[in-house]
Amino acid sequence: MEIFCDSIYVNVEEGDVSAQGNVLAREQGTRIYTEKLYYNYKKEEAYTKEAHVISPPWIVKGKKLKREGKKLELESPVFTTCDRPTPHYRMEASMIYLYENERVEAWHTRVYLGNIPVMYWPYYTQPVDGSKDPFEVKLGWNEVKGFFATLGYMLYFNQYNEWKASYSFMEQLGNRFDLDIKYGFSKESAGHFVGFYNHDKVKEAAGDPAGRWQITYNHMHNFSDDGKTRAGINISALSDVDLNKDLYETTNVFEQWGDASFNTTIGTNHTFSVYVKDSEQINTVTAKYEARSRVLPKVSYTMTSVPVPFIKGMYYNHTAGLTRNYEGTITNTVDRGDYYSYSGSFAPRITMSFPKTGFATLSGNADLSSGWTKHNENDDGWGEVISTVNTSETLNMEIMTGGRLNASVIHGYTKQLDKFEDLQYDGITKNSISLSLSGGYGIFDFRLSTLYDMKAPNSELLDKNDMARFSLLSITSNLRHSRFLLTFSSFYSLFSNQLKSFALTFSTNSVDKADLWSIKATTSYTNNLMDASGFPLAAPTDDAISFITSFTFKLTDEFDIGISREYDLKNKDLKTHNYNVTWHLHCWEAQFNWSERSDGVRNIFFTAYITAIPDFKISKPSTATPDFQQFIGY
Repeated sequence: MEIFCDSIYVNVEEGDVSAQGNVLAREQGTRIYTEKLYYNYKKEEAYTKEAHVISPPWIVKGKKLKREGKKLELESPVFTTCDRPTPHYRMEASMIYLYENERVEAWHTRVYLGNIPVMYWPYYTQPVDGSKDPFEVKLGWNEVKGFFATLGYMLYFNQYNEWKASYSFMEQLGNRFDLDIKYGFSKESAGHFVGFYNHDKVKEAAGDPAGRWQITYNHMHNFSDDGKTRAGINISALSDVDLNKDLYETTNVFEQWGDASFNTTIGTNHTFSVYVKDSEQINTVTAKYEARSRVLPKVSYTMTSVPVPFIKGMYYNHTAGLTRNYEGTITNTVDRGDYYSYSGSFAPRITMSFPKTGFATLSGNADLSSGWTKHNENDDGWGEVISTVNTSETLNMEIMTGGRLNASVIHGYTKQLDKFEDLQYDGITKNSISLSLSGGYGIFDFRLSTLYDMKAPNSELLDKNDMARFSLLSITSNLRHSRFLLTFSSFYSLFSNQLKSFALTFSTNSVDKADLWSIKATTSYTNNLMDASGFPLAAPTDDAISFITSFTFKLTDEFDIGISREYDLKNKDLKTHNYNVTWHLHCWEAQFNWSERSDGVRNIFFTAYITAIPDFKISKPSTATPDFQQFIGY
């Protein structure tokens, strides 16, 4: 700790320090301003009255201050992140605690906007870095929810423990409660729970179950500091399949599941793992979740790459596994029985990298994959074994130095060794070459790539045309400048000799002040005469052409506006449009947004939150007493 003052008394034996007159105590970014300070540097304890504390981004004024180690206690504090002489907002509390470089917590807190009290919280906490706001207030409207309002509150304890709860009122869909809990006993043992419950008035009126919910949970525990031995659990459960449609949840609503795993690494390259899982899938007839499969258990062993003796550049590794699956599922009301299936695998692999020769490098790998399967444990016999050989070779060429022109050729081959009557192409399931060409110079760069399939004979190709072996040719290019970016991307069918799709995007922004305005425009075209592989469709549809624009402009230092629109040039129809206004008020930010999606659903919402993280700088002060005292008024 550094102390600046008019006079000071130091007891070297006891470690006591008594400072008076324009006192500034400074340590690791935290500054304390007062008239008298008592400090013991051996015990790291301090005490003072009428103190001002600057711990960016927080400005705090308290009647009494007490420090024990890295913890500061302030009695009757007033605190804010707004450095205006009359703050836009402030909070007053009965007691506040600042944990250095960690968090702020306060008891019996009143929140003021100007001099108007607007909120009371019995307990409040926030990380010191200010990157996570403790409060969330959101207002909005759309045609599904009607008017809705959300109020959220976060409790931050430390970097491992953070709890957030929120309540939402939805005019048409009822009340919703959200809970987001991150917890950790230590950095080796931590978990995360996210869930919500919504009492849906629409479902209730229709006679359906009104309780709608979703839960996801995971926990990971490391038994060793190096993370080589760990165990984890994951759970995902939900009430119904309409959550995405009605509540805009981004989740897989067709499956709910739970799993657990254990992994350990022995030495440097031997890993064992055990995995179990139970999953349920939506029944499309009854719209209920029913048993899909159970993995009880899956055991695997992996040996990572080790060099092959006496052969430079060659490495060997292998994997092995055994899985037991419960197959007694009911799918679409069809009872498949009650039994387990078994499967096992063993896959040794060799990789080889050759030294660079001239402008080219060559590498390759080969592996034998053997799999054993018994589909029903009640069947006679040992099941069946299928073995495949897989090889790949990669040739990379630097045709022009400095990344101006590079080429890559990758050949992949897979052949099933076991003979079956219906096996095509003598068991060859893959025989293809991937080709790519990339490069650039100065402000321009490009990339082209395609795949050539050699597996099928010419007699089976569409129109017996050898060009049908090529996949769509992917073409991308960029033209960059300090003020603009022009991007072109396209898929071209070599078989049909037509464009499947292309998109041209142009973006630019202001010259003198990059955030003053920006413009982005995209034109896209899709040829619906062809399928996704570039072959002609039997029942083609009209081509699609769209024009997408976005524009942002800073009206003043406080106000930003943004507009984005997607226009269907083929049908001359406005598909989607979005308008937003952002208001920056020093330490606050408010956003208003209106949008209409392609399905006709309209959204209107308003959001306000704290964003100011002032950067306090004190350099070579002529006096230790700052002007920060006037920042917080009573």
